[in-house]
Formats: sequence, C-alpha cells, structure tokens
Amino acid sequence: MSPPLLSLERIGRTYRAGGRHVRALEEVSLSLHAGARLVLVGESGSGKSTLARVAARHEAPDQGRVLYEGVDVTHASQAELRPWRRFVQLVLQDPDLAIDPRYTLRAAIREPLVVQGWPDDGAGARLAALVGLSPALLDAYPHQASGGQKQRAVLARALALSPRVLVLDEPTAALDASAAAHVLELLLELQDRLRIGLLLVTHDLRVARFFATEVAVLHQGRVVEGGPPARVLDDPQHPITRALVDAVPPAPAGRAAALPERDE
Repeated sequence: MSPPLLSLERIGRTYRAGGRHVRALEEVSLSLHAGARLVLVGESGSGKSTLARVAARHEAPDQGRVLYEGVDVTHASQAELRPWRRFVQLVLQDPDLAIDPRYTLRAAIREPLVVQGWPDDGAGARLAALVGLSPALLDAYPHQASGGQKQRAVLARALALSPRVLVLDEPTAALDASAAAHVLELLLELQDRLRIGLLLVTHDLRVARFFATEVAVLHQGRVVEGGPPARVLDDPQHPITRALVDAVPPAPAGRAAALPERDE
C-alpha cells in the first residue's frame, strides 16, 4: 500500500507571545490519502490555521515529523523545500491577501510558473478554464473581480504546478453563501478529476458535513475526536465536539440551499 500523500506525526508547535510560551499544537497526528477530504474544525484559537501552515511547511514544527509521500521534510531548508512546493499548495482565506493588487489575474495565476522557471505554454488560460474562470477576466485586476472570481484565480494559481495536496485555510469564509457553495463544488469537481488530497480548515460545521470524508476536531492544540463526519457530527463523543455541534445556528434558507446534505 502506498504511503499517505501527507502525514503529520506527533506535531508540536510553540509560540512566544507577551513574554510567555503559548503551545499552539500538541501531539497532533493526522494523515491524508489521495482522494480524501480531511476537514479540521474547532473553536477560534484551537490551532487549526497553525496546523495548516505546518502541513504546507510554511512553518516548521518544534516536535514531530511532516512527511510528503513518506519523505521527511520536517527540517528541510527553503532550498530543499523548493521542489516540494509544487507537491503541497496552501490556499489562504482572503483572496485579496493572496493576489498582488498590481497583477492581473493572468499574471497572478502564472506566478508559480515564473518562480519555478517553468514555461508558460498558455497555462494562464488553461488553468482559468480548469476552475471555471472566464477568459475575459484574465486581464482584469483584482479590484475588478468579485470575491468568488478572485478565489477561483487563487485556486488556479495553486494548481499551476500540478500539486498532489491542497491545504485550504477557511477558503470560503470571505465569500457569500452562493459563492462559497460554488467554490466547494468546484473543489469536489477538481478532486474527482485530479485525484488530489484536500485538507480544509473551517469553523463552519455545515461546510464540514457537506465536504468532508473525514473530520478532525481540534481543541487547545490537540485532536480530541476524529472520523467520518456522519459519526463525529451526528454522534459526538467528546464534550468539545458536542458543544460545537450544539452551537451551530439554524441555516438561513439560502445557505441551506447552497450547502445541501451530501450522501456518499
């Protein structure tokens, strides 16, 4: 059996803040296989975004190991990580922070190819088509595009180097319900087509229920519960998971229609 695309083994991460040490992650172990959709949920400050950055090796853990297809990249230097950057791509919550406002959407999508020294070969238009972004928007600047259109451009850029894993940190939080639903459906379509693994961070349990093949619940930097969403969210065993489920408000009609129940 082939190793997972991404393995996190007993990850720990500490920050220094206000003269004291804050433990953001403690003994976190997770794995992601091709075709899987692992969703991290938890209250604010639970360590979800830190774990996403460690998984993409935008940060190094203080303890534990990060492995890409069984290869340990935990302590790889930036130069050593460069070939692995194409393997795992990080997508941030706010597309306005991810795209340089001086770039057209075409230039933003092409940026990873330029950095890696790869030929363009019409990649901008091809990647735009892959994510359903109108060719007419490629020469637009970010302020001329909607939030959903910019997030599609960010996804196109993340796919430019043919990654095996996308790490998505609240990718729909800055979007309205309709645009968020379209982005999630797009991610499902891309996964079906490309067989990539998806690690998604969200505070919205309705997104987790709709999207995940597996859910991990974080609390104070630890995974307190995990498994298929139907079991974790319909029959939560840990008090934190039960509190998160109980705190979900009734969905507005538009949101309920935008994120239907999935039957897999």
